[in-house]
Amino acid sequence: MEGPERHARLSFEFQAGIWIAYLPSQYGPIEVIVDGSDREPKQAHLQALRQFLCAYPEVLTRIRRALKPPFLFRPIRIAVNEANRVGVQFRNKLTGAQTRAFFGDECHD
Repeated sequence: MEGPERHARLSFEFQAGIWIAYLPSQYGPIEVIVDGSDREPKQAHLQALRQFLCAYPEVLTRIRRALKPPFLFRPIRIAVNEANRVGVQFRNKLTGAQTRAFFGDECHD
């Protein structure tokens, strides 16, 4: 790989068999994970991620509101699954426990 793959505001690097980038946010950096070959990220994953990033602050807020109490949870990871759905994982600030991944279409106000 000649250099990091750039998409949107993210700079992906191939590490340990997956593509990883870090998204700045009001909660701190969020790890972003997509699959792909050792040459480039999977294009379907990047497309799903682009669509998600158009509204990600609102989606994160909506998902956090579903977690009780919301102020204890910080988003730590965004990942695209094999069905090209984007999930967000949170960590409890108090206990350090990590939640399962929540998809943006699962949590409604």
